[in-house]
Amino acid sequence: DKRLIAAEHYQIQVIVGLQNALGDQPDLGVTCDLRFRALDDGTRMVKFDLFPDLQVSRVAWNGKDIPFIQESRKHDGSFYLQMPEPLLKGHTYQVTFEYSGGEILQSKFGWAVPIPPRRVWYPTPAGPASRATYDITFHIPHGMTIVSVGNQIKQTRDGASDVSEWSSDVPISQAVFRYIDGVFSKTSTDETTHMELSAYVGGGGRVFMPESVHDILIDT
Repeated sequence: DKRLIAAEHYQIQVIVGLQNALGDQPDLGVTCDLRFRALDDGTRMVKFDLFPDLQVSRVAWNGKDIPFIQESRKHDGSFYLQMPEPLLKGHTYQVTFEYSGGEILQSKFGWAVPIPPRRVWYPTPAGPASRATYDITFHIPHGMTIVSVGNQIKQTRDGASDVSEWSSDVPISQAVFRYIDGVFSKTSTDETTHMELSAYVGGGGRVFMPESVHDILIDT
């Protein structure tokens, strides 16, 4: 195991639909709290994977700003975090990232598209994947739909935005989500295994819609 740190838990607040300086939408604004465990003594510099179009504005260690290095998106966009103290093996630490980016969820034709898995949208330690738990809250324009990992534990309304909260209490290797327009959904439970299956089908009239979401669940 050549990792320097192992992510344990992410608590992420996401705002989708934030206008950027050019007025483009949807924009992504994120505050990400990461709890991690040090796997080696004396580590001071750690590389994180993060999609280069997401520009970090602030990194806080126990509430205090600390230095970071993010290379230009025109180069390789590498992101490094300089720890304010040498890490102690086995100890856990908490760090907060604030960042945003434009047209992350937008196609060249102007509508929202799924964020590809290759676009790492939250800071993950470079190297072999770490399994972690996640609590993610999305603030999205009213009428849109977010589908994420784990279980949806809450859905509320906050002004012009819908707030969707998702929690994954079992460690997983990656947290992904889909941002859907014109969604149709249906949930069913398998009588034998008691496994709950939910089908979300979007498109807003732009793509072929199947005759029945229920048929998708039957096929699954």
